Amino acid sequence: MKINVKVLQGQECTLEVTEETNVLDFKKMVEKELKVPPGNQKLLYMGKPLSDGNTLKEYSIKDGAKMNLVVKKVDEMNPVVSKEVPPVIPVTSLQEAVTAFLRKYYNEADSKRVLLEFMTEFDRSLAALSLDDIERMAATCMSDEKHTV
Repeated sequence: MKINVKVLQGQECTLEVTEETNVLDFKKMVEKELKVPPGNQKLLYMGKPLSDGNTLKEYSIKDGAKMNLVVKKVDEMNPVVSKEVPPVIPVTSLQEAVTAFLRKYYNEADSKRVLLEFMTEFDRSLAALSLDDIERMAATCMSDEKHTV
């Protein structure tokens, strides 16, 4: 059967597979076509993420199905949390803005703890978004930019 894989506002490819193909093997096939390592891939079918150990049949994926591929960046936003040593948080513009805000109300150590919790919750919220939600936000942002230019 043929499955179409599309990256959000990017490339796409069509792969020939069987129902018994497991998701990890499918990701390896995607890697050959789109040059995205399996560890950086999040495959979505009908808005739901696919687990590496399952087969395509377990998701009722049929011939001609369309999947979305979200390319994940290196997991720098989820540092390993240790109770002894506070995690090193990579600096981003969002984090800088939140940190500047928090420093008005908290000391340095408390600001870091609140920031870590905020970023953890932020990541959780982002992970809950479907590809449709992300596409709507992207389209809104792009249309807003066209109107302001």
